[in-house]
Amino acid sequence: MSSKLKVIDSMKENIVSSVEIMTYVHATEDESKVVRALEKLIPSNYRSLIKIEKSCSYGHYGNEIKIIKIKVQNNELASNVISHVVSMLDNLDKQIIKASFEIRFEKSKLYLRINKQSLYLSKPHLDEGDDVVKIVIGLNKQKIKNLSSDKLLKELGID
Repeated sequence: MSSKLKVIDSMKENIVSSVEIMTYVHATEDESKVVRALEKLIPSNYRSLIKIEKSCSYGHYGNEIKIIKIKVQNNELASNVISHVVSMLDNLDKQIIKASFEIRFEKSKLYLRINKQSLYLSKPHLDEGDDVVKIVIGLNKQKIKNLSSDKLLKELGID
């Protein structure tokens, strides 16, 4: 590998500092199917390295709502997760992210929402509805402070 490629790979690894993936499981949903859908967002060779956190809350009418979260704090693993997620998105969704960057980016974090039903089918796409998987991409403040939005998105594979 050339030294130029090593520098690019190194920057890409360090630009993403964390990833949090979260969704709700309602009483009418099969929790195991939701967990399997979330796992699709993690590269298969890294799935054994992640921990799935589960907690419980209750809706307005006392109905149980489970909260499923995956938190990745390791830079390299987080970068690989985001590369995998981006590779699953179609060009239209990537263009939507570019066009809506200003409302998706705040305080070194990029926010994406993936339609949960589309994830079940292994064809994830962006959605702004309620039945979504929320992805929060934590970015390294030092690495991104001098990057334009276009350059930042390109570093994430969204170009």
